[in-house]
Amino acid sequence: PASIAKIQDVGEELAARIYKLLPTFTTFDEFALKLKTKNLTYTRINRALLHILLQQKKSNMEEYIASGTTYARVLGFRESASALLSRMKKESELPLITKLSQAASLLKKQSQGGSSEERNSGDGTSVSETSLTGNSMTGRALAYRLLEEDVRASAIYDICFSSHAEPRMAVNEFQKEIVVVP
Repeated sequence: PASIAKIQDVGEELAARIYKLLPTFTTFDEFALKLKTKNLTYTRINRALLHILLQQKKSNMEEYIASGTTYARVLGFRESASALLSRMKKESELPLITKLSQAASLLKKQSQGGSSEERNSGDGTSVSETSLTGNSMTGRALAYRLLEEDVRASAIYDICFSSHAEPRMAVNEFQKEIVVVP
């Protein structure tokens, strides 16, 4: 019970119930209902079980929250906003990820200590790439770990919610194209 108690939203009480009732597991929904008590709501149990599946530890979540926003990932935009997107790529203090396949090199490039690369912040001052998160090496490594968790969660979501009525192959996050709305 102690090992899963370290997972986000689990805690000692729920961890003990999970281990106690694990031999009775048949389906996700049925198991969640069996775990439900007056103090443990169905919603909280579902959230905790998903965090176990995704291995989202409390300590990692605390690090992500403490580090603040470390990158921005663009999933889509209006065609009329393409000029704004270009400007954001040039002037944003945060790395702007538009192609997931380039995220690793973008975050690793910006995590190199001692880089003197600078960008114009838009108000006439320059922002050093290495000063974006205070301790950028840790911040960028953390950003990449968070991005990896996001990609893993998306893959699991695609697999789980592929309908039996409309079976489809889960689309690899690295192959998904940015959505451009006309």
